[in-house]
Amino acid sequence: MSEDSTGTMDQRRILVIDSDTWKDLHRWTAAAQAGDGSAACSLGDLYRLDIRLPANPRVAFRWYLRGAWAGDPTAMNNLGVCYDEALGCERDTDRAIHWYRRAADAGSVEALDNLGRCYRDGEGVPQDALRAAELFRMAHAKGDPQAADRLAEMGLVIEE
Repeated sequence: MSEDSTGTMDQRRILVIDSDTWKDLHRWTAAAQAGDGSAACSLGDLYRLDIRLPANPRVAFRWYLRGAWAGDPTAMNNLGVCYDEALGCERDTDRAIHWYRRAADAGSVEALDNLGRCYRDGEGVPQDALRAAELFRMAHAKGDPQAADRLAEMGLVIEE
């Protein structure tokens, strides 16, 4: 920290970013600004989940929103998670369900799992164990290894 002319300490922090992270940021930002939804989603993940940068849920939310509008299924699901868990935005279960549905329709296995959880628990939708089981079965059929566990928690077994 340095002292300015008034004797006040400068509280700015210096963020050191390694060259690989800097390259990822530059590449993904350029691609996302050109309309690449997957790159926007990667930027959201970088700001939400990656240890290379300080977490910034608001920035992550904005990148997920951009990726979702560009049609990326993972970004749609992650935007639903942001609304569901109030990450970078106000909690809004209606919007979470909306984005989970769009993501599931676009092929996101994670969104099927998230929707199943919402129906199982009655979050944002009326509680419906049959619908939850159907969504978990669909997720299992698309390769979600956790779906069988979710069904087992409900007392159901996948027959192969």
